Amino acid sequence: MSTKNSYEFFKDDLYGIGPFRATIEAAFFGNNVEALTHAQIYELARRQPAIRELDVPMYRPEQFGIPAGSPCLLSIDGDVVGRTARARRLMRRLSEDERKRYLGILREAIFDLGSKECLAAEAIGGLTEEFMLRMRLLIPKSQAKNASDWLTNFQSFERKAGERYKRSIPIEEPDILVLVDPEWCHPDYPDGLVIVDDDKNVIAILGLRYFGEMKKGTLTLIWRAAVRQSMVPCHGGIREDTYNGKRRITANFGLSGSGKSALTNRKGGVIVHDDAFVIDLDNNRSMALEPNLFDKTDRGWTEEMTFSFMNVGVVEINDKKFPLLNDVRNANGRCIKSRDVLGTVADKTGKPDAVVWLMKDSTLPPIVRLDNEVLAVAMGATLMTKRTAAENVPAEEMKKLVFEPFANPFRCHYLSTDCELFLKLFKSGTTCYVFNTGGYWKNSDTDLVDVPKDLSLRLQQAIVADEIEFEPWKILTGASVPKPGAMDNVWSDYDNLFDPHRTIEQDKCCDEMFDRFGQRISFLEGEMVKNLELRQNLVTSLMLPYENF
Repeated sequence: MSTKNSYEFFKDDLYGIGPFRATIEAAFFGNNVEALTHAQIYELARRQPAIRELDVPMYRPEQFGIPAGSPCLLSIDGDVVGRTARARRLMRRLSEDERKRYLGILREAIFDLGSKECLAAEAIGGLTEEFMLRMRLLIPKSQAKNASDWLTNFQSFERKAGERYKRSIPIEEPDILVLVDPEWCHPDYPDGLVIVDDDKNVIAILGLRYFGEMKKGTLTLIWRAAVRQSMVPCHGGIREDTYNGKRRITANFGLSGSGKSALTNRKGGVIVHDDAFVIDLDNNRSMALEPNLFDKTDRGWTEEMTFSFMNVGVVEINDKKFPLLNDVRNANGRCIKSRDVLGTVADKTGKPDAVVWLMKDSTLPPIVRLDNEVLAVAMGATLMTKRTAAENVPAEEMKKLVFEPFANPFRCHYLSTDCELFLKLFKSGTTCYVFNTGGYWKNSDTDLVDVPKDLSLRLQQAIVADEIEFEPWKILTGASVPKPGAMDNVWSDYDNLFDPHRTIEQDKCCDEMFDRFGQRISFLEGEMVKNLELRQNLVTSLMLPYENF
């Protein structure tokens, strides 16, 4: 087996289990807990009063042991329909007094959970025999729909998945434990509470109904385990294309709404995943972590390879119930969809030939190539973007530019660890680009030209096909931009709309660029990258040469 249970992993030092894991694991053995299969959990979800059965059949439910023709189910979570980052607490970053307090809160939460009928289920994190982790879930039976979605988003031990797991390579990791009680409430935590002990592979998600909390909370632990195995944790999409008989692999990193899925899932080529994977640099391979897609429904009903819906409306057509999509009811409506809808898919591929940081920073043109490995890491560590409807944040926060290192708000390891891993990736020969998918200034910092989605899509095709000739960008040492005229066959009016050299003569725009890069430097210094030499190198790479302005 890939991972070990607590006794197997900690048998040489049972104190190593730690109080947090021990507290959570004991809950799994209560008389109130029943271990159920995916099919049993689905049937339980169908009987929940607040669930809507749609007249849309599940896509290939037999793979889960669920009868053919079974309907897609719809759950609606109430007011909060996005992730609540402010609810998260990392145990190893807390003081001793704080740890004691949260352990007390957890013990009380589990005591209350003991009065509810609960279910336990098992899933697998990772799709390939080289990296698979056993994951155990405990949740009230009244939340069976979330449990069914968790098993679908990852993969339950049904049929072929279970057989692959038995053949998988053992790794020195304890099983992942996920405890969830969306019905929990506490006057001191109106936004809910997520307690993570990533050193022990356990998480408690309390008072939060949105399924994305379960999905990303589980991925947090999978990524952390990957880091301990010297793999690069990636919140991004990865695909491979063939050009002149040569395979090229591209990885796109960006938050929800940045264009990550659109770039990764474009037609043609082979798609590995658009949200979560790891890179095993020692063995030159990238591996997907989930078999399906957690997709937004803001683009309407375009495919029917769907398993489940969340936070969308319902309309009746000829006495049949269908989902009302396009974010009519609320922002960030979601569904779980099969990767089969994308065309040709694979569970693994090689390491990326190119990495693309997707940003919304008006000081950057639509494409910049980063030729210096340290600069490539620095720009990834200060990936600039805007909050989206996928996150539960106040309206005023949605308008602000923020830094999200490597587009991974679920990182629980130190930033320097990511920096070191990505530096190793770039030193191995991977090329790095920045795509600005927002707007780029034309005559001032308020006169912006939107970067069309079609342009970003075309740019990715162009870097795969090596169609663009670059030249050094005087504004940023170690970076290159397309030569004048080099984009004529890619986007005919590119030079007219997005000429990056023009900004050298625009004082106001240059001031804005100095400010942005100053923010990047301050952010890295404030984040306290533990490797001081690396931090200084990252900061130095971001210093703009005044003499070139």
